[in-house]
Amino acid sequence: MKKLTNMAYNLIYIDDEIGKRDAFADSLTDNSDLEIKSYSPSNLGETRDLIFSNQELDGVILDLKLDGVKYEENTADYTAPSLATAIRSKIVENNFKNEFPIFLLTSQDNLEKYYKYDLTSHDLFDFLFFKQKLGEVNNYPQKIISILDAYKTIKEEGKKMNSILKVDLSGLINVNLPSKFYDSDSASVYDISKFVLKKIVLRQGILISEEVLAARLGVDIEASQDWEQLKVFFKHIKYDGIYSQVWNRWWSHKLVSYWREVFPKSPPLISLNATERVEIIKKQYNLPELKPATPIEKASGSKFWTVCKVYNKPLDVRDGILIEMLDSEPWHDKMYISLESILERDYKGKKISIHPSEIDRVNDLKEGY
Repeated sequence: MKKLTNMAYNLIYIDDEIGKRDAFADSLTDNSDLEIKSYSPSNLGETRDLIFSNQELDGVILDLKLDGVKYEENTADYTAPSLATAIRSKIVENNFKNEFPIFLLTSQDNLEKYYKYDLTSHDLFDFLFFKQKLGEVNNYPQKIISILDAYKTIKEEGKKMNSILKVDLSGLINVNLPSKFYDSDSASVYDISKFVLKKIVLRQGILISEEVLAARLGVDIEASQDWEQLKVFFKHIKYDGIYSQVWNRWWSHKLVSYWREVFPKSPPLISLNATERVEIIKKQYNLPELKPATPIEKASGSKFWTVCKVYNKPLDVRDGILIEMLDSEPWHDKMYISLESILERDYKGKKISIHPSEIDRVNDLKEGY
């Protein structure tokens, strides 16, 4: 999905750090279609009114600790969640006209201290960015633009999910979206945008990432010079709805259907090991430089259908260790890590918890090493 307009998006950035504020804004606007005006926070009502006085506003970026630096110009005694709440309330008062996204830009230290455990604040923002990573090789500007584009598309398509996702939802098994998403008057643009991003695009299930696509095709991406060419043959099952210009995803159900269509005499894709899958694909498409993926250390199966959450490498579900999933939906795939990542303790520090049902099994497996 390409950017919907050649015109620049206009954003307001509120931050109390005068000396660094413009530099942060510049790092987002360099070589991008973003125009950002930065301001110091004043009292809550004035800052909110400043934001809504801009009739051409497309989005707002907020620093988390707006009350962190005290000086004459800054009279703020509130943080970003309070201002975001005021903004969301004003949007409701305006009957959701001209909805716009709210981005949170903060330091990792402040995130840990003031935001991480304030769960009520997590639903106020469309996306979170770290100041320390601005200027590095990242796609923060592209992610901001993709969210702004998503808002525009949702409005233009009348909040119709089939049009927004560019798929017939009735053809998807086990996908029963909350009822409000089938009624354009019940869901806000923000509701739809965040739901699609958090529950569909960023989770494996209805859509799958490039790494999971490769795993299901049995291909070792790094070792296969023909991988990019193979993706061309699967371009018609690629997702091209909102957010697709940043997050590359493929339809999982279309992959299975396409395999049956192109290889009618082949057994189901899931029943073949990696070598068998790759040999079939190489013969069909004349791609001699495709290499089959191999199991992670301590694993043996190669009927790959997922990836290890730690290593992002192909993993046979039979070798995987189930991990806990927060806020899961029926259409989300279960997530696994490899035994190797546990034995090497590489899963530590990655906010991964082994599922309680797997504890005894993991302990038994450890004894073998």
